[in-house]
Amino acid sequence: MINEATKFSIGLAGFGLVAAVAYRIGDGDRVGALLLLALAIGAAIVAFGTARVLGADPVPVAAPDAEPTSTAIDPADVPAGSLMPALVGAGAAIAGAGGAVGSELVMEGVILVALGLAGWLAGSWRTHPGFMPRDAANLDDRLLGPVALPMVAFVITAFVAVSFSRVLLAVSATASWVIALIVAAVVLGVLWMLAERRPSPRVGTALAAAGIVATLVAGGAGASAGPREFHPHADAEKGTATLVAKDIEFDDDAVELPADSEAQITFVNLDVGTNHNVAVYTADEPGTPIFNGPPILSGDIVYKLRTPAPGSYRYVCDFHPNMVGKLKFIKDASEPTIDESEENAH
Repeated sequence: MINEATKFSIGLAGFGLVAAVAYRIGDGDRVGALLLLALAIGAAIVAFGTARVLGADPVPVAAPDAEPTSTAIDPADVPAGSLMPALVGAGAAIAGAGGAVGSELVMEGVILVALGLAGWLAGSWRTHPGFMPRDAANLDDRLLGPVALPMVAFVITAFVAVSFSRVLLAVSATASWVIALIVAAVVLGVLWMLAERRPSPRVGTALAAAGIVATLVAGGAGASAGPREFHPHADAEKGTATLVAKDIEFDDDAVELPADSEAQITFVNLDVGTNHNVAVYTADEPGTPIFNGPPILSGDIVYKLRTPAPGSYRYVCDFHPNMVGKLKFIKDASEPTIDESEENAH
C-alpha cells in the first residue's frame, strides 16, 4: 500500500501538470506554465523519493491458521456518495464546449476537472480501509483545516468573482446593475431558505456546486463575447482618438483631430491573430498616404503623428480595404464637425 506522503506528492504533481496546461491554454503565458510544470516535476521527484525511502504502509499479516473474524457493519461506516465525479463530468463538458466558444471556457473546465479529481482522490484515500480515524484526524488538523480549505475557498471565490465580472462587462451598463441586483436577491433568498429549513449538507453542497458551475459557464461566455467599450472615441481639443478593430471592422466610422499639430491615435486590435493597422490617406481614391501605422496581431498600440492641413481624409486598415472611416482634420474645436458639415452641404 502506498504511503500517505507519496499519495500527497502524486496528487500535487497531477495538479501542477493540469494547472500548467490550463494556464498555458487560457493565458498563453509560458513563464507561469513553466513554473507550474516545475511544481509538478518537483512533486513527482518527492513522490519517488518518499516511495523509495518510506516504502509502503505496513499491512497487518494474519497467521495462516488464524480464525476468520467478522465485524458488524455500522451504517455510519458506509462511505457516502460524492459529488466529485459529477464535478469532473461538468468540467469536461465545459472544457469541450470551450473548444467552440473560447479558450476562457476551456481553462475554467480544466480547473473544474482538476478540483474534482483532487476531491475524488482525497475521498478515495479517506474511505480506504487502511485509512484509520487517527489518520483522518491528523489530516484534518494538519492539512485540510489550516491549508487546503482556505486555498480552495480563495480559488473558488476568485473564479466566481472574475466570471461574474466578465458577465457584467459583456452587457450594457444598465443591464449590468440589473443583473447584479437579481443575482444578489437570488443568493440572499437561497441563503435565507437554507437557514430556515436547514437541509442536509449534501443539498447545500449541491446548490453551491450548481451555482459555481453556472457562474463559470456564464463567465466564460461573457469573456468570449468581450467587454463593452469604455474608452472615449475622440477628443479633438486634446488631439487624441481611439479606434478598435473587431470582427474585421472599425468600431467608429468618423473621427476628428486638430490640424497642423501633434496628435495620437490609440488603436486596439480585438481580432486576435489577425493583422490590423491604422493608415491615413487623402480623401481621393486610391489616395496619397499621409501616415501608415505599424500592424499588430492583438492588443493595443499608440500611433503618434503630425497632422496635415485642415481637410477631409480617410483612415483605413492596409490589410482589409473594407475597414475604412472618415477622418477630418479641423483648424480648431469651434469648426463644424463632420456631421454638421454634411448637413450644411445638404
